[in-house]
Amino acid sequence: MRRVFSKLPILSACFILLFAGCSGDEDDSFPLDGTNLSISDIAGTWEGTKAIFGKTGEGPVVAVDVIQLPGYAVLTIENNGEFNVVYSVPGTFPVNTSGQLGFDEDILVMIFEETPDDFVYLSIDHDEPNLHIEGGPIEEAFDFDGDEIFEDAYIDFEFIRTQ
Repeated sequence: MRRVFSKLPILSACFILLFAGCSGDEDDSFPLDGTNLSISDIAGTWEGTKAIFGKTGEGPVVAVDVIQLPGYAVLTIENNGEFNVVYSVPGTFPVNTSGQLGFDEDILVMIFEETPDDFVYLSIDHDEPNLHIEGGPIEEAFDFDGDEIFEDAYIDFEFIRTQ
């Protein structure tokens, strides 16, 4: 009995190494370089000049421009593709979201930290110092009616580089 237990840590270590090696084969990351644009081109801090959230689903069309409320939106992109976006509307706490950016040819791909298995594909236009990102839907992106329940939304954001 003693021999079996003395080998158990070695077998466990081998299983962990084998599992770690296999999980590395399933890489869900996207390249930092797209067809015409790369993450290094858009790395920096961006201030929102338009931040429209459009409600998805049935019913009347609802679109809210956070900047016009007046609120704010700030996007920070690192050279390694990590991003952070913070937006707020008057009377609420800021919403802070982060994750990873990459490209699928000329389409920007957002992978949110909270839902790493879900990808959001967005169109992107960059004409220094301006950045335009739109598309979706993004799950649980915006609280349209102030009930603290975030609904899915399409986005249409314009930014100007601040750093």
